[in-house]
Amino acid sequence: MIRPAASQQDDLSSPDIEVRGQLPDTAQGAAGDGSKAWASAAAGSQSPPPTPPCHLAFANGRWAPGWVWRGTAQEARRYEMNASNQRLRFPGSGGVLRLLSATRSALALIGLAVVVAGLFAATLPGPRETMLRQFFAISSGWADQAGTVSTGTIQAMAGVAGQAREQRALTEFIAKRYRVAEDAIAGFVASAYRAGGELKLDPLLILAVMAVESRYNPVAESNMGAKGLMQVIPKFHQEKLFEHGGEPALLDPEVNIQVGAQILREYLGRFGELETALQMYAGAFDIPNSPYAGKVLAERARLEQIARVKRSA
Repeated sequence: MIRPAASQQDDLSSPDIEVRGQLPDTAQGAAGDGSKAWASAAAGSQSPPPTPPCHLAFANGRWAPGWVWRGTAQEARRYEMNASNQRLRFPGSGGVLRLLSATRSALALIGLAVVVAGLFAATLPGPRETMLRQFFAISSGWADQAGTVSTGTIQAMAGVAGQAREQRALTEFIAKRYRVAEDAIAGFVASAYRAGGELKLDPLLILAVMAVESRYNPVAESNMGAKGLMQVIPKFHQEKLFEHGGEPALLDPEVNIQVGAQILREYLGRFGELETALQMYAGAFDIPNSPYAGKVLAERARLEQIARVKRSA
């Protein structure tokens, strides 16, 4: 707001009139060194120095330090009107530019969304009804398969649990009967069941042969050179021992059980009769009454009784 310092009757066009007012915002800047600002003004600058809001004196076409405007009232009004127009024009232009930029970005996003929606619609396999029918058909198949798998899994788990109880009962019985540590017997029993499963041979028969041949002694050795739990004679079965590393492998209980079970399985396949196969295994096929086979079968019957109790439990 510009107001004259003199009386209202003074001539506003007089160059000597003093008008007191505050500089517009365009004349304001960051506060700096006052001496440098006024030095610039003294050098003849036609615009006010960048100082905080203050009153300045304008005389002889130059800005000079002071607290009054020395010039015509029209010049003061024109200067302030120009500054006001600048305040109105420049911030408004920036706002318009920002609005245009935001509008352009929004339109780009809308266009991208339309393109993506079109691509998605183009890739749909078929009408909604077709998709629902396919989904229900697949769901029904999953349900049937899940029921079948669940039943099979439950049966398999029950079988595994039953076999574990059976092996544990056999381990306890053999350990007490032959005075061998349960940990060792547990390993022998597990190996017999594995070998029996692979060769389609009764694991109880394998355990019975071990009982008669070595009484579950993994380092037993006979005068004929038979070694280990199943009393395998190395010189007669070199081809079977080759894949396990040769004769020293017979001291490994698992290898000994595996090789002995293979030999017994071969005799069963060759002669087709259990008693003869057992006599051949012992090297006593010409002995009448087959005493060796009788011992093995009697031991197997005892083991079968223990296993049957656990199966029915």
